[in-house]
Amino acid sequence: MKKVMSLILSMVSGASLAANTDTPLKQAFQQSRVEKNIDVVRSVFLKSELFVVSNPNEKGSFDFLFKKSAKTGRLTVTVAEKEEYLSTVKYPKQKTTGLKLIADLPKEAEITVVYSDGGDYLTQEHLTWYREQENIKPTSKALSENVAVISKPEAANSASDWKYLYFYGLSKSAPELADLPQQMVASLLSMQKIDSALSTGALVEPEYLFNAKGVGAWLVMYALVSLKNEAALNSLKTEGGVLFVPNQYVHNALGKNNNWPKDMLARHEINLKGYHLFILPIVVPSNKSSYTKMSQSLKSPDGNLEIMGIAEFDEKKPEGLLVEIAENIKFIKKERSDLIVK
Repeated sequence: MKKVMSLILSMVSGASLAANTDTPLKQAFQQSRVEKNIDVVRSVFLKSELFVVSNPNEKGSFDFLFKKSAKTGRLTVTVAEKEEYLSTVKYPKQKTTGLKLIADLPKEAEITVVYSDGGDYLTQEHLTWYREQENIKPTSKALSENVAVISKPEAANSASDWKYLYFYGLSKSAPELADLPQQMVASLLSMQKIDSALSTGALVEPEYLFNAKGVGAWLVMYALVSLKNEAALNSLKTEGGVLFVPNQYVHNALGKNNNWPKDMLARHEINLKGYHLFILPIVVPSNKSSYTKMSQSLKSPDGNLEIMGIAEFDEKKPEGLLVEIAENIKFIKKERSDLIVK
């Protein structure tokens, strides 16, 4: 993606592809600067036919290809009125209209318009205004896309900066129906003497820990906070504290598709009759990541849910999580007859 970004930036900075560089959209942006009124662009943009840089997905269709926006902490898609303006970008270009693009884009995204000799931007604020004025409703694509997890933040890949922990356990009901409230998660962390963490109360079945793009629950959480409030992440490292990611956001970002390699999943037993196994993901700064193995499990007052232990997830060896779950099931079958359903 970095290569694509550099190509796009070089085009915006002035590579000339044609003698006549004026387009209706470019003229509209020029006029808007004269009048200091971005609304001049609105009607022209909405009816413009555009080519948007895309990325093939595993389902055989295309997702938007996002890159960093000119404004720190934001992401943008790249479009052009003529496909030739994107000729050096080695990714597919999908044809759309300005109106459809605005409806399909998640509200966090921005738009970079590329010409043969420069470019313009439509910011989140501009697009929000356009949607309000034209009563443009988000499509299912816009509602299902999570900008925060399209591109992995560079810092998220640094093993020296962050550790991925998880509590694991079982529930009699579907995990998403047994999500933990913020106060209960805070108590769990306190019991483990974890005083600095990015947490959630979302209980996720092991099969569904990764979305269709291969992004795991931990990175989903990290990316959201990184995009919305990077300073808060830095504060976790230096000052401590707990940041809570809403449960539903995590569920929506992951979906309900099993994206583990089938052969890997087949090697481990991760089902227990009468129960749903779950994972509660936690992201912690590596300098504050010490924890102790739980000496005993924690059971909810109604007996519906039991947290069996805590472990660390290694992105380079994801199968370790399946091993941990399988070992826990063996332990239950051998030592916890009270949990066995005949």
